[in-house]
Amino acid sequence: MNKGKKYLILIFILALILRLTYVLFFPQLEIESDALEYDTIGWNLASGAGFSLDPRVPTPVRPPMYPFFLSLIYLIFGHSYLTVRLAQAIVGALTCLVVYWIGKEIFDEGVGGATSLIFALYPALIGYTGSLLSETLFTFLLSIVVLFLVRAVKNRSSKLFAVSGAFLGVATLCRSAMISFPLFLLMGLWILHRLNVKTIVHFLVFLLAMVIVLAPWTLRNYYYFHTLLPVAAKGGQELWVGSYVPWDGKYQGSETEPLKSMREISANRIG
Repeated sequence: MNKGKKYLILIFILALILRLTYVLFFPQLEIESDALEYDTIGWNLASGAGFSLDPRVPTPVRPPMYPFFLSLIYLIFGHSYLTVRLAQAIVGALTCLVVYWIGKEIFDEGVGGATSLIFALYPALIGYTGSLLSETLFTFLLSIVVLFLVRAVKNRSSKLFAVSGAFLGVATLCRSAMISFPLFLLMGLWILHRLNVKTIVHFLVFLLAMVIVLAPWTLRNYYYFHTLLPVAAKGGQELWVGSYVPWDGKYQGSETEPLKSMREISANRIG
């Protein structure tokens, strides 16, 4: 076993021990607000009640990937928050390895090693391991997107652009903010390689792979809610709340009118 592989094993073990220590021996946050919504949808999926907050009434309020992640754990191990946290500890430790490979691809092994060590020790990333929120899974998926994209740009490989685009689709189904990423990729490719035919083909391959992954969920949303909703609703809620002076950045109210309307449409369809 070479030095690099030994280092990766040590980083993984260190990251896993830190995350397991946190989730096993430190107080965890209450399951409320966003975490409660994810938990409810995940348990309803595992129980056969569909992607819903109210059983069997489809909801558009959350991207699907993290609730499906929860539902798989609940289906196998029961409604156990501890098991979710243990699974997320493993996902977080694996992310450290992907970060190492990203650093190595862009710079060298030294940078990759230092970056993965910082990632393993960073307190906020350890803390998110214990939360029933999408950050840990999303960070893992996004790191895979970046790894394949870096390799695609370096090798100018259509196959790697397709793989990266497909993983971006999966990451977007975890956090819908990533839906605008292709625009920034196009600008980046323009700066690196100019807009020649090969660059445009690579971008379109990337975009097509992403769209193919998103398409089934987008069609599901259109079927239930009669509107074009690529991933989830509430995408602009934080921006609106944060800029609405009378509320002073604090969310008030339980359900906006568009969401209420979507909920009624889906309930009527099921009924």
